[in-house]
Order: sequence, then C-alpha cells, then structure tokens
Amino acid sequence: TLVIEGLVQNTTNKSYSLVLVSFNILDKEGIVLDVISDSITGLKAGGTWKFKASGYANDRLKDAKRYERYELKGY
Repeated sequence: TLVIEGLVQNTTNKSYSLVLVSFNILDKEGIVLDVISDSITGLKAGGTWKFKASGYANDRLKDAKRYERYELKGY
C-alpha cells in the first residue's frame, strides 16, 4: 500500500462541506502512474484536517519514484 499523509489547514473564514486532496504518483520520467486521494466532510473555518491518501500496490505502482499534489479543492 502506498500512503501519503499530511495536514490541511483551512486559513479562511469559510467552512467547507467537502474538501478533497489528490496526488499524482509518478515514475522516473514524470509519467503519471496513478492518482490517490482523500476527502473530508465538514472542515470548519480555521480548522485542520490530517489526511491519509492511499492506493493499493499494483504492477504500475512498482515503478513509482515520487509524487506531486494534483489538486486541493473545497466545496
């Protein structure tokens, strides 16, 4: 299993009903092998969220060398 953990802090004065964070998993040439994500419902203004995005190891992920944040969206 591939896991990326981190912290998102809502530095706005707006509460979000849904927040999504996604990461591209890349090979050594920068080709996207997979996208993994996590989401939370109800992130209040000034609140924090400890995310844990994960994906199951498969034949494509054996070539994974790095990751980059793909998107962080709040609704």
